[in-house]
Amino acid sequence: MYFLALLLALSQILCCWAIDTRMLEVDLILPRNDTYPPSPIFPIIFAVQNPSLAKSFQPMITLQVEQVDGNFSTIDTFKLWESSNDTSSTRFLNWGTSKFDFEGKFRFTWDLSMDRCSLDKETDEVNFGRFSEFQSLYFTTKNGTSPADFVAATDDDTCDKALAQAINYADLSKLPATESTYGPSCLAEPTTLPKPTNPCNAKINSSAAASMSAAMTSIACARDRPGVTCPTPSSRSAASKTHLKMGGAWILATASLLTYCLA
Repeated sequence: MYFLALLLALSQILCCWAIDTRMLEVDLILPRNDTYPPSPIFPIIFAVQNPSLAKSFQPMITLQVEQVDGNFSTIDTFKLWESSNDTSSTRFLNWGTSKFDFEGKFRFTWDLSMDRCSLDKETDEVNFGRFSEFQSLYFTTKNGTSPADFVAATDDDTCDKALAQAINYADLSKLPATESTYGPSCLAEPTTLPKPTNPCNAKINSSAAASMSAAMTSIACARDRPGVTCPTPSSRSAASKTHLKMGGAWILATASLLTYCLA
């Protein structure tokens, strides 16, 4: 009986810890260390878990892609605090870029950065800055290979291979009154970012995958991107209705979906 009571008390403590730990997690869904066909709509997909936390401390994704043994390189950023008013558990960020429409091998590097501070308790001096860590992988584009499978990338047997980073919003430093213009607290400067624990919580089903693909194609068509097969006006209208019927409910219930198109 005493043992059962001890287990109950311990479970309550662990539950409280889970509630107090506020974690924003970013998972790279695509690309992976894999080979894909060159495409005028090459998909790059991130999942942001607990996106409402992005309102604080200005977290930002910066990604850089460099061609191995080549002259091509590109850098792009996404400010997570823009469009952070949703209360969903997961938000997907999607790019359909034409920058990988040729064969090659590429190094894909990305980091998650945020505002942070360090406090000298003896002098009450606060130093502000940015903290970030980066991760990288290599992918290849080659004609005749299979396109990226959005659904398979989040299957149970592959999701834990996703590169992921996280920010622990429970790790705050209370600021002295002399620094009140910055707010009552700031994110303490970590020695390392916390280890992400939930990459498999971000799931893409077939309806969501179709919605993502349709949105990427729609943007590419609106920009008259060469090499893109665009629907006719009548089929585009029908596809729009199907998109709302198939993808809308899933997106509203599970996540907010944002699609971008890099030139």
